[in-house]
Formats: sequence, C-alpha cells, structure tokens
Amino acid sequence: MPSLRTHWAGALLAALAVVAVGCGEKSEPDVSELPPPPQPQPQDPPPGLPRAVVGQWEGTLHQRDTKPFAIGVRIVSATQASRNVVNYGGEIDCSGTWTYLSTEGSEVRFRERIDRGGSGECKGAGNVTVRALEQPGRLAYEFQGGGVTSRGTLERRVR
Repeated sequence: MPSLRTHWAGALLAALAVVAVGCGEKSEPDVSELPPPPQPQPQDPPPGLPRAVVGQWEGTLHQRDTKPFAIGVRIVSATQASRNVVNYGGEIDCSGTWTYLSTEGSEVRFRERIDRGGSGECKGAGNVTVRALEQPGRLAYEFQGGGVTSRGTLERRVR
C-alpha cells in the first residue's frame, strides 16, 4: 500500500503538470481570417471642400482702374482660414486668408480678409467665389467687396 508521502508526492506532481500546461502561450488568431486594415483614400479633399478646388492656384486678375495683377492662393481647409493663404501682387501687394463659407453646385464661396502687405491699404474684406471650369486644373475667380469687383482665371500650380 502506498504511503501517505508517496500519495502527496504524486498529487503534487499532478498539480505541477496542470499548472505547467496552463502557463503555456495563448494560441494566436489566424490572421488570414482577420479583415484587412482600412486603407486611407489618396488625396481625399478636406470635409466641405470639393476636390476640384483643393490645392495651390495662381493666375492674373482684372479690376477696373487697376493694371492686371497676380494672385497666388492655397486652398486646403474648410475649418481653418489661416491655412487658406492668398497673396496679391502688382500694385496691390497684399495678402490674407480665405474662410470657407459654402458650396452650391459648382461654386465654392469664401470670405476674404486682407491684413498684411507692404502698403498701408492692405486691409479689407470681401467675398470670393471660385468655380471649376471644364478644362481640368482651372478655376473661374470672382471677388466682390468694398465696391470692387475682380475677375480672372486661376490655374493649378504644378510642383
């Protein structure tokens, strides 16, 4: 008949075997069954801005009683005007920002605020409307404010 010592030794060995088996690594999931991670969509426009207007633009504008002048604008945000920077050259030589207002059909509207430049007259505000033209990479531009109207065509700046 086995002694009490032998019985306890056997029980202890059995318990250690159960613990050792339970301490093993967890089984890993089969990765072939997992869905692929979401992929970012290339060049998604910022929410609220149509893809056709997002980017860097330049052109020449025309305004009554002023020589034609250059414009350069970056349109990248529907929520942060400070990221939509506009620069006017020529006699105007001013810059500022565009605040996104709305999109209606093919027209996108911004509120322009001019607050920087070499001239003491670099202050003002108005509304800008841009519209994608049939030719890719071109926008019709119109500014109205302070009794002034400017018009022109912007072309996408190629890097």
